[in-house]
Amino acid sequence: MQAAFEKLTSDLDQEAVFHVLDLGDTILLRLPGTEEPDEEDFQIVLRAVQQCRPLRFRYRKFATQEIAERSLHPYQLVCAHQRWYVVGWDPWRGALRTFVLARMQELEIDDGTFERPAGFRIEDHLRGSFGIFKTEGDAEVEVEVALDCWAADVLRGRRWHSSQQVEELPGARCASPSA
Repeated sequence: MQAAFEKLTSDLDQEAVFHVLDLGDTILLRLPGTEEPDEEDFQIVLRAVQQCRPLRFRYRKFATQEIAERSLHPYQLVCAHQRWYVVGWDPWRGALRTFVLARMQELEIDDGTFERPAGFRIEDHLRGSFGIFKTEGDAEVEVEVALDCWAADVLRGRRWHSSQQVEELPGARCASPSA
């Protein structure tokens, strides 16, 4: 945790860091549903990312029990919405792919190394995404969500996507059309 804090605060001046450290009894941050990845699996993926080494693993697809053998040139670990992901080049698919760390099994670092593309920036890759999810290419998808009073209160004041617009409806309801 100390290393993560140091990385987060390395660009701040010392006065700002002091104020952050001094807030211990002032602010409590509780993140519901935080995923706690298997420590050994996390360390394997972290090492593969840091050393530019290919990964081989078994992966359970979303909402199924189907498990497939996969390989990946892992570029970056990402924690989004309290869940850990690894983003990298999938040689089998010939595309950038995102995998949920908790659905990866039997992880192994393969022999050899790969070169991460010089211009790869995770911020660019995730631009326009919904959390970590994005459409193929530059396709935009328009989504409109109508919410009841309870869900509208959850939505108000939270930014789920950069194009999000919130329209208040009668009865304390709201709609969120976004592209």
